[in-house]
Amino acid sequence: MIKKSETEKSSRIPKALLPTFTVKLEGQNINFSIEKNAIPQSMEDLKDEKPTIQAI
Repeated sequence: MIKKSETEKSSRIPKALLPTFTVKLEGQNINFSIEKNAIPQSMEDLKDEKPTIQAI
């Protein structure tokens, strides 16, 4: 999970994005649910910047 201090340092990841990620633990499976339209085009533009979004 992204720490609050990390989001304050980064201007590339809007804080509004963070609540749209939901993690559900079901046994040993981890499912990531992302709400519709939660990821704006700006994230698509950052796909090539691997150090920025490699954790996503």
